[in-house]
Amino acid sequence: MPAPQTARGWVMPEDGGNSNTWGDVLNVTTFPAIDTDVTTVETTANAALPKSGGVMTGRIDTTNSTTVVTAKGSVTGSVQLDCALGQFFTVICSGAITLSLTNVPTGGFGIIVYITNGVLGVTHPTIASLTTLWAAGTAPTLSAGTDVIGYVVKSATSAPLGVPIALAIA
Repeated sequence: MPAPQTARGWVMPEDGGNSNTWGDVLNVTTFPAIDTDVTTVETTANAALPKSGGVMTGRIDTTNSTTVVTAKGSVTGSVQLDCALGQFFTVICSGAITLSLTNVPTGGFGIIVYITNGVLGVTHPTIASLTTLWAAGTAPTLSAGTDVIGYVVKSATSAPLGVPIALAIA
């Protein structure tokens, strides 16, 4: 009697081995086809983006998503907005602050910052020694309420563009 064949680690039943054998239909037709299908699935899975890391290219369409909110709390002095943590930050000023962007992606990106009590003084971020640029060349006057400011950056070496989204929200 010939030795059993193996495919993908399973042992195919011997043809004619005993009365419970599966025979030629499974050995010759089914198992090799299953083996081909499993190999195709494995190849596709191996080419997929890993659960951690990796780079996606092209457009991503979603019907629903959530954004991580990074709450910096009540702060004064230097405040780092770590772009690796997300694109939405909240800051409550207990004194004058200086915003800085860290882990800036090499491509374009944008972030939104909710600033409460910005009337105490906010120095907007710089990138590669380039200060934030504003329409008409002037940063908005921030309030004792909440102000929503967006920062848009074309690259990790370009000046941030400041965009007042909503000012003096009571």
